[in-house]
Amino acid sequence: MTDYQQINSILIFDRLEQDPPGQPDERPALLRILLGAFYILQELLYSLCDKVGIFTLEQLADASRAMRAAEWRAHQKMALWRRARAATWRHWVHDLLDPLRQFAVIAGYVFHARRRRERRLPLRTLFLELCYRIFRFFGQILITLFNIAAPLAACWLLMTVIRHSTGQNYGLSVRYDGTLIGSVSSEAQFEEVRRRVAERLGDGRDIRPDEVVMTLQPMAQTRYTDTEEMVNRLIELAGFDLFEGVGLYIDEQFIGSLESGDWLLDYLDERLGDSESGSGGEAARFNHSFSIRKGLYPVTSKTSREVVEELFTRNLTEEKTYTVREGDTPIGIANRNGILLEELIRLNPDVTSSLLIGDQLMIAHSIPYLRVLVTRTEREVEGIAFSTVREVDDSEYIGYQRIEEEGELGQMEVISAVTYADEEELERTELSRRLLRDPTPRLIIVGGKQPESSSAASSAVDTTGDIIDSRGGEMFIWPVDGGKITMPIWGYGGHTGNDITGIPAGTTIRAAASGVVTKVAYTAGGYGRHIIITHPNGMQTLYAHNSANLVQVGAEVVQGQKIAEVGQTGNAFGNHCHFEIRYNGSYLDARQYIGSVCPR
Repeated sequence: MTDYQQINSILIFDRLEQDPPGQPDERPALLRILLGAFYILQELLYSLCDKVGIFTLEQLADASRAMRAAEWRAHQKMALWRRARAATWRHWVHDLLDPLRQFAVIAGYVFHARRRRERRLPLRTLFLELCYRIFRFFGQILITLFNIAAPLAACWLLMTVIRHSTGQNYGLSVRYDGTLIGSVSSEAQFEEVRRRVAERLGDGRDIRPDEVVMTLQPMAQTRYTDTEEMVNRLIELAGFDLFEGVGLYIDEQFIGSLESGDWLLDYLDERLGDSESGSGGEAARFNHSFSIRKGLYPVTSKTSREVVEELFTRNLTEEKTYTVREGDTPIGIANRNGILLEELIRLNPDVTSSLLIGDQLMIAHSIPYLRVLVTRTEREVEGIAFSTVREVDDSEYIGYQRIEEEGELGQMEVISAVTYADEEELERTELSRRLLRDPTPRLIIVGGKQPESSSAASSAVDTTGDIIDSRGGEMFIWPVDGGKITMPIWGYGGHTGNDITGIPAGTTIRAAASGVVTKVAYTAGGYGRHIIITHPNGMQTLYAHNSANLVQVGAEVVQGQKIAEVGQTGNAFGNHCHFEIRYNGSYLDARQYIGSVCPR
């Protein structure tokens, strides 16, 4: 027997070990029963086909072949399912140890052949066969791993290329007169450089645009040249007389250049320090932004310390006065001088109550160019109005009333951030509110006994100062304790109410009619502190520029009840009450309901 025959017999022996003949049918019993029944039925059908004819026989033969194909496919699926189920970790271990098993098979065969005194295979042949089998096994593993890793590596390479191409930064390399001065991210950045150069040069001078060459090229983002550095290089190449100093910029506008900016920083710090009171929660700043930048500046842009100090101390507007003439009115004076009536009243608080011929009115006043804005956190306690409860005493006649318990205002802590400009309040922003004490309602005992004569019915006067009786059941009463209407509705553009003036701050404001408070608010401009009351007939009244609001939203108020105090908050000049009557979105003239002068 040759070496080849021996190896072939070993391989045959191996295959027999792996797949021994006579393997029993592993199909399920139910499937075998169904197939047996099918075969019996098929035999009956074949007998019937002999009687029906060859055509029917051919049709049934086709059907039989289809059923056999279906049965074969079902068998294949069952076999695939069994193989998939058998692919457990044991089979993986079996495949991993397969070369060792092959070696054991070969070694066993050689051992038995030697015991039977058969010719032994050369060790070289056995070694080569074993190496071939091991190489084929691990080669299949490497091919499988390569098939898995190759697509993953291709995807990684594609993502790397895409990320590199999309993340690449491009910039513009800028040359002036053939000299490289830097790189910018876009043309807009270079236009900013040109603008700053033109500011420094002054007198409408600029660099020669035909000498600028920009080239697009990829570069790292960190390689972009700083704008200020490029400005210095351009000015240096422009050929002007230069000096190294600092530039003063106010609101990003170039003002001039100085040899040193130390004195300027000390001056600004001193101005801020003088404006601060030293209390906590305070921040000071200027009404303009300042910046000092070191660099090269033309000699022509140099300015002196005296010029800068004069700029900081100058006024934006000079004072202007107007002499009252016969026939002048506040609104006429405001229109003649091109200012708003509110501005005229702010500069001259008594103009609406006293306007005599020959009086000097302030039309405009000077405002410093450099102002220090100080923002302070202020705490104030606001009063919360108390409600009034009336109880009927049937033992007393109608018209009788007695204060059983005095009401007490509640307290509300209000924290606000207030901005002042040279101690003039510019803006007030409310930060938080905290209830300190709930209001205590007032209890009033009123009579409920019907008088013997109806003519005796009269209304007693409440002398407490918080509630007054209406005069004869009028729809609206005069809402302020005193004063008169000096600026009527539509007295100027956008004036939707009537201004009641001639009253000091803190004067009582009363509900013009009974109703429900639907709005209590504060705005830095416009109405300031104001209240809106909705009345049962659908009309509304508004009370604005109050120094204090004494009621809350949802409170029911009666006619004559104290709801606020006179002030000048919001867009107001001088203490007064802005009173409106509204109905269905329209503004009504309050003078038709309450007159023009306080009747009390």
